[in-house]
Amino acid sequence: GGGDFVAGAGARNVKAGERGIAVGGEVTGSTFITGDGNIVGSKVEREKLFEEIHQKIDARPQTTPEDKADLQAEVKDIQAEAAKEDKADEAFLSRRLRNLKRMAPDILEVVTATLVNPLAGFGLVVKKIAEKAKETAA
Repeated sequence: GGGDFVAGAGARNVKAGERGIAVGGEVTGSTFITGDGNIVGSKVEREKLFEEIHQKIDARPQTTPEDKADLQAEVKDIQAEAAKEDKADEAFLSRRLRNLKRMAPDILEVVTATLVNPLAGFGLVVKKIAEKAKETAA
């Protein structure tokens, strides 16, 4: 590895060695993640996003307590299956998303947005399933 770092006024060349990173321009406030197989996101971030979904369900004024409990259970099942990343069962996850579509399209919209959110860091399989659910919901 290795490379040259050139900084300061008039700097023009930045070279990065093998598997290095070179960035030009303003990078204040940026985050760089290098390496193989990295996933951006964390369990804490996922839990925070799903907690917001559960709060939205609780706040639905026209939903009976029984229906809220059903919605909460569907979302918990989706969260648990999505956490399996690329080993998630596509059929299971798709069924749960279809159930949400029938029960509460507004909640489906929030769940699919969460599943494709880069901060949640779900795997590609989960994102593809969520994208498909969003397309069929429209």
